[in-house]
Amino acid sequence: MNLRCPKRITFTAILYPAFVIFLFWTACSRPEKTPSASNEPSLEGVWELTGHVYLHEGDTVYVDKDMFSQKIFTDSYFMWVAGSLADSSDTYGFGTYTLSGDTLTERLLSYSHSMEDILNANEDMMLTVEIGENTYKQVTEMVWQDTVYHVFEIYRRLE
Repeated sequence: MNLRCPKRITFTAILYPAFVIFLFWTACSRPEKTPSASNEPSLEGVWELTGHVYLHEGDTVYVDKDMFSQKIFTDSYFMWVAGSLADSSDTYGFGTYTLSGDTLTERLLSYSHSMEDILNANEDMMLTVEIGENTYKQVTEMVWQDTVYHVFEIYRRLE
């Protein structure tokens, strides 16, 4: 009596079809990618000041051509340094920020001594912003000698 063993089934003969079925199943059951909810430009990056303008009642009253400034934003922190080319005065600040619509709120954690007069013991700065792909504009309100000015700072992205 001659008994023959059935053909041996190799490991790869089972594994290869199982692998193909697994790939097909995962490709078909993968959730569809949806576009990001926010396609808005981000503040994250390095920015350099290109314009510093003071307006009063819609009229330009002063364009500061001696001012320089750089700002760096991460996902929740910011840092800036600013000064004047005409003298050696400078200011700096570091802290956290939140962005809600067109309102940027900067909370200073550390800043130069010269900022104390500007802040008046309030460490939060509320700015109106307009963010583009490679530009960003911030507007602050400033009162000097009973006159209200709107200060526009225009930045361009460096990175």
